[in-house]
Amino acid sequence: SREAPRELVFLSVLPAAATDDEVTTAVRTLTQLARMKLPGTQAIEVVRSDDPTAAILAEAARCDLVVLGMRRSRQGGKQLGATNRAIVAQAACAVLLLSTQSQIGMAELTKPIRDAAQFVPFVPKRADSIDE
Repeated sequence: SREAPRELVFLSVLPAAATDDEVTTAVRTLTQLARMKLPGTQAIEVVRSDDPTAAILAEAARCDLVVLGMRRSRQGGKQLGATNRAIVAQAACAVLLLSTQSQIGMAELTKPIRDAAQFVPFVPKRADSIDE
């Protein structure tokens, strides 16, 4: 039901060789995002992996919705990269791709996430259904 508690996981995947300073920077960035006023609890995860697609898909297996940002190409256009394509194709849950203007503030950046958290139905996954 919509009344069930939600957990929102803010995930960053860094290369396996990422330094502790890079991890600290990622945690700081995710902490800013997690400060949004969203229903439920927020969790921050930083994963070191040389396979970001596999790392995100592993987390997505526990989720009802994955929200991904789109990158900008060098020419400034929006780009659907190989990682996003693979996640969209393979995730067992819904995937939402966000695209933003390059010069916006944190409030505008996080508005689509707040909106999705308000309106996407939440159905907790049963522990025994995750292994199926």
